Amino acid sequence: MDFSDGEQTNRASLVARYGNSSVEHHLPGYIFMCNGRTKPDCFRYRVFGIPRGGKGVVERIKPGMKLFLYDFEKRLLYGVYEATVGGKMDIEPDAFDKMYPAQVGFRIVENCYPLPESTFKSAIYENYKGGKFNQELAPHQIEECWDAEAAVRPTISDIIVREDQIFVH
Repeated sequence: MDFSDGEQTNRASLVARYGNSSVEHHLPGYIFMCNGRTKPDCFRYRVFGIPRGGKGVVERIKPGMKLFLYDFEKRLLYGVYEATVGGKMDIEPDAFDKMYPAQVGFRIVENCYPLPESTFKSAIYENYKGGKFNQELAPHQIEECWDAEAAVRPTISDIIVREDQIFVH
């Protein structure tokens, strides 16, 4: 895998903690991308997906791995999610109009308010190159993203339960 500048720093921290072979075969965390068109399928089918060329990336995702979802149109980070199955091809063949067949099944761990990029950017600053970021997360980045999510987690007083639906103010 080709790592450049900021990505190399992230990879170096992963190698230092987990060893080279573990980094090549297992990702501690990952941020999937979505937009207004693909986000509904993520939750309808309970899968995140990337194009066919990302098969090698999703195959490194194992059950229990922490995941996040970034809406690049709204520039919001959603989470926290956890992989329920290892990544593979076509878990849900009809999801995303067959455009993102490299998929990972997930469950919701924490249903938090979405974070604007300005809030979580400092947690993954070493992944940024220009205006984009490497989606692979080191363990400390997962923790920092989770902590940022926890800071805006709704409290019981924020939630109204009405006829089997939950509304968050």
